[in-house]
Amino acid sequence: MRHNKRALSPIIATILLIVITIAAALIIWSMLGTFGRTSASSGVSIVTASAELQPDRRTLVLKIAVKNTGTTLLNGNVTANVGGTTYYLLTNGSAITTTPAAGQIISFPAGQTIELTTSVTVSSAPSSVIFTARFADPSGKIVQDIKGVSVVQGG
Repeated sequence: MRHNKRALSPIIATILLIVITIAAALIIWSMLGTFGRTSASSGVSIVTASAELQPDRRTLVLKIAVKNTGTTLLNGNVTANVGGTTYYLLTNGSAITTTPAAGQIISFPAGQTIELTTSVTVSSAPSSVIFTARFADPSGKIVQDIKGVSVVQGG
């Protein structure tokens, strides 16, 4: 007595197994991917930065624009490292070399951009300046951006 049973060919079975495996991997990957994603509640970005040495070769004009890219208020400071000296850039257009006091900490809301410009006196012409924007959100999380720029000769 002979039964006439039909089965899948080995090639079709292999293709089905590969498709099922890929589908399962994609489902697991998408489920695990949502656990690793976090929203950017705080962030800072240096939009533009420049350092221009004036014709007297002693005055360096520093300009920087910093954006709060997050969704929370940030408090902190912006510094410029010029030839090994760190200058804290203040919103009143001045710069100091000591850590800013509480009233001199920069505070700016989410989505806003601040622009700071100051002049500092240098003893010798630097070739570059390193700007650092370092801020903390209300939870204490530190966010920062660093950008180095070449000093250009003003005229």
